[in-house]
Amino acid sequence: MLSILYWGSLILTPYAFQYIDFYSLYKGLASVAIGQILTISYFVTFTKNTVKYNIVDKIYKHVTQPEGILLLGAYLIISWEYKLLPSTYYETRYGVIWKDVWLQLACQDFLQYVIHRIEHVSIIYKQTHGYHHIHVRPIMFDAFDGSFSDTIAMIIIPLIITSNVVHTNTYSYIMFGTMYSSMLTLIHSEYDHPWEFAFRKIGFGTSYEHQIHHKYFKYNYGHIFMYWDHIFGTYYENNT
Repeated sequence: MLSILYWGSLILTPYAFQYIDFYSLYKGLASVAIGQILTISYFVTFTKNTVKYNIVDKIYKHVTQPEGILLLGAYLIISWEYKLLPSTYYETRYGVIWKDVWLQLACQDFLQYVIHRIEHVSIIYKQTHGYHHIHVRPIMFDAFDGSFSDTIAMIIIPLIITSNVVHTNTYSYIMFGTMYSSMLTLIHSEYDHPWEFAFRKIGFGTSYEHQIHHKYFKYNYGHIFMYWDHIFGTYYENNT
């Protein structure tokens, strides 16, 4: 029941902003923020009395990491305010187009897969993605704990390319951003979530598979989806 409430609330959040009359940029930022609040609230409730660390300290670190708040927030604000996105992104007459949301998620994740894999075999690994891998067994609040260069390479550049490949409207962009940021956070969880068995069956990324990536380094480079790992032979599921 908790899982149903979580996903229902997460998906309905961007829809609610269609009926609120204020600047679209603020709607998008607010939707992503509420998505994170819902994700953290779900996690705290789901793991009640089982976590072995000070969860308040971890939440504070999560929401104040400059790679998430400063860098990603700056990109979203600048790209919107200076009209750097395709003109369709400023269209508010229509609601969420789910086909576009999935195309954005797929494009973003494919580009992230490619850059992620390149970083792992690159001589600049220690200066970019290596910092994130100090977390051999990551917890959910380590999701955005990385270097500035890694965030630019793995998140900002794919976002720029995706926006120019998938031309969609305001609310589809908001839905994509809300789901993407929340799913990226969830896969770093140290707990298996109730829906993960079904997610693995349909090729969605899970915390189980991402924990394997942090343990072995050379498998499961995808985040939102595992399709690219299956296609390019980098998928691994430890059944032992």
